[in-house]
Amino acid sequence: MLQLSPQDAQFLYMETEENLSNVTMVCIYEKSAAIAADELFNTLKTHIKSRLHTSSIFKRRLVRVPMDLDYPYWVDDEYFDFDSHINRHKLESPGNWQQLTELVGNIHSRPLDMRRPVWEIHIVEEINDVPEIPSGSFALVAKIHHSAVDGASTLKFFAGLSDVDASGTPAVDLKKSAESSGVPPTGKEMWKYGLSNTVGSPFKLGKSLWNSAPTLMPALAKKLSAKSSTSDSAEASPAVPTTSLNQHVSPNKCFDGVEFQLNDLKQIQSAVADSKINDVVLAIVSGAIRSYLAATGDLPDSPLFAWVPISTRASDDASHGNQVSAMTTNLHTTMIDPIKRLSEITAFTKKTKENKGASVAGVLTDFSQQLPGAVVAVVSRAILASGVTAKLCNLAVSNVPGTNKPMYIAGNKCLKQFGMVPLGEGMGVFLVAISYNGKLTLSVTSTKEIITDMTFFCRCLQSSMDELMEAVAQLHAPKVKSAAKGRRNVKA
Repeated sequence: MLQLSPQDAQFLYMETEENLSNVTMVCIYEKSAAIAADELFNTLKTHIKSRLHTSSIFKRRLVRVPMDLDYPYWVDDEYFDFDSHINRHKLESPGNWQQLTELVGNIHSRPLDMRRPVWEIHIVEEINDVPEIPSGSFALVAKIHHSAVDGASTLKFFAGLSDVDASGTPAVDLKKSAESSGVPPTGKEMWKYGLSNTVGSPFKLGKSLWNSAPTLMPALAKKLSAKSSTSDSAEASPAVPTTSLNQHVSPNKCFDGVEFQLNDLKQIQSAVADSKINDVVLAIVSGAIRSYLAATGDLPDSPLFAWVPISTRASDDASHGNQVSAMTTNLHTTMIDPIKRLSEITAFTKKTKENKGASVAGVLTDFSQQLPGAVVAVVSRAILASGVTAKLCNLAVSNVPGTNKPMYIAGNKCLKQFGMVPLGEGMGVFLVAISYNGKLTLSVTSTKEIITDMTFFCRCLQSSMDELMEAVAQLHAPKVKSAAKGRRNVKA
């Protein structure tokens, strides 16, 4: 039997009817000329069915412990029905981008059937009127519960379905099959293991604290000292302002996205020493948020903060579930100059990562692993009710590195990748950056009440990118000396 980790379980405990914990991946494909339009759906179904053994997600379901007294279990679904997880959609004419994003938002907003394995795949045909996408293309929209995946493992899930060429060479080793999750525990076993975990948790936590004291205490002392020295200083970190982005999150989720050339982001990155692609992404978002809130009359005098997930997954780790830490980042939205804003964001993220320290992060993660399920369930719901999310950050930005090579499914080439993620209560915008085949997309998840004009919001993202590119071009432009410089006035 396999139990969920505390981090995975939190996505179950914090889920509400209005705010679901769904992760949705959107891949747009150019339909192969070798496949007739009326054969596409069945061809894709057959292909997906042939890859079910590549991931344990496909055939396992959740079993929750009564009253959440212990963490839930993953078990094999003895009644697995493949057809109940596959859905077909056809866009009506003209089959444009707005129709696709509206459908994706609706799919993301619907609850999964938690009695079954926690995934769905929606095949969307008749994409005919989208710039840079050939007519007759289709989208594969995969929705998975966040308790089963994080950003990195979502891409691994898709890799199991994918090929590296149009001939059908698999992207993963098809000889390897996912391990079984086992049979459901009996009621007696649930009580037995739940009691054991609850009783043992304080002892495990105490042992973890004792073993980590040499690492944790100096870091804690340093943090307290720094806080004391800056408490009366003008340089103390500003409070997180309240904006129109920090409202109650409704069930009406909406989606849109923009695409950039990855080389353009690298060019911007080169303009500021020590900056990373993630810093450039944050700078683009910062400029866009600044423009959007200024246009709506809601730009605060103090800077906005972003919640930034950080993957703790090893590069060779093929497991699913969540392995994520996080930091809050000052977006410096009060600064006008885009290069200076990128520079400040880079300095802030670098300092935050250095202060955090991998060993301390590991200690804190270890603590959470020792807490009993009942405690995590109660604490998660208390956090949700408190609205603390909006006090920590205004929005979230995640960067999920993908493959630099094109991917295929059943001979069809993937052109673009986007994603939607859950929103935190009081945090109404989440942007996800996904790099794929030389490009980077920025996907926006929000609600129709918070971002009322998603098209304008995406224009702000594009304008912010253009502003950064123009600023970089100005830095590299040759400086022309004035003809009058250094010339003496001569009287006739």
